[in-house]
Amino acid sequence: MGFIYFTGILAWVRLIGRNTNIDNAFAWLLFAIFGGVYFGLFSATAKAIRQRLHWPDHFILPVVWVAWEYLRGHILTAGWPWGSLGHTQYANPAFRQLASVVGVGGLSFLVLFINILGTDLLEKFVRQTRGLPPAWRSIPFSLASLQDALRKKTIQTVVIASIILLGIFSGVYVVIETLLFVNLPKNTLTVALLQGNINTRQKWDSTYRKKAMATMRDLHQTAAKQHPDLIVWAESCFPGILEFEPLQKWNNQLRSLIRESGIPTLLTSNEYLQEKDLEKKPVWHHYNSAFYLGKQGQTLGRYRKIHLVPFGEYIPYNFLKRYLQTVVQEPVPIDFEPGDDYSNFRLDPVNFSVLICYEDLFEELGYQLAREGADFFCVVARFILQ
Repeated sequence: MGFIYFTGILAWVRLIGRNTNIDNAFAWLLFAIFGGVYFGLFSATAKAIRQRLHWPDHFILPVVWVAWEYLRGHILTAGWPWGSLGHTQYANPAFRQLASVVGVGGLSFLVLFINILGTDLLEKFVRQTRGLPPAWRSIPFSLASLQDALRKKTIQTVVIASIILLGIFSGVYVVIETLLFVNLPKNTLTVALLQGNINTRQKWDSTYRKKAMATMRDLHQTAAKQHPDLIVWAESCFPGILEFEPLQKWNNQLRSLIRESGIPTLLTSNEYLQEKDLEKKPVWHHYNSAFYLGKQGQTLGRYRKIHLVPFGEYIPYNFLKRYLQTVVQEPVPIDFEPGDDYSNFRLDPVNFSVLICYEDLFEELGYQLAREGADFFCVVARFILQ
């Protein structure tokens, strides 16, 4: 079941990069297998807990599911929250509003709880109509039998009461938030999004840099003719390194282009920052950063990526670093460092924040940025099509 689930969700892996179809298909199936393992761990854990506590499925399964979703997304494999069950509600405006209270994990819980509860009720009804004895896991069908069962299980009563109270509180809170949102004054901004389809795996020689910059210059100038309030470049489309002296030529070209258009621009770039340690020796810090440039090409602000991609932007665990440097021809050349500043940028009359690619999967990061005053997010990502 898990393999089928992730095979569908991760089908896009076959379309990216410049690997051969065999390479992409191998990565696609490998990730699907690893994702499927979590389904097995979920069912084994749920079975063990059910046999010990003898609680009904519609309470045990959602709790265990959400726990494994969290482990998959934040701890094990260095964080991979792709395809959580709560994400299925992205197109349901009434239900997804609950995410502001209970998060994506809460949505996953409710989706599973409602489906299992409905299945149990249907099973109970079918068994009654056919004169069959009730299944051991079925919930009491009558209110009286439910009350009787709860009297015998104090802990279960507390859990059920807590869930009901949380549900009532969440529902009231969502209604209030929705009414407040509807009555908020609305602002309109025009944003131009530029996808240069730049292949960062190709050798960054002078010829390719010129080609990439020419592509982005044409896109930028075309977008500027429509007079947007903001121009956003896709991730890694700038062929230089901003504010890095050896590549100053590309910095000058970029800032000159923005001055000509006179439109604020958001883009990403590697950032190399030199500082001195306690012994006054130079130390380099490396970040994946988003730069917000003003109408005159000046730097108005920057956001350093907080949640980095494991094995893409850093290698977790020291023993893996040593192993990969031994067996891999081209390992991650240097680890990026995570940022620690929840930056906001001003675009009158609102503020916005940036989520760089993989970061948009982590709701707690968006929550912190919103607390700092963000009215909307710009998600900048790199997606290369053959």
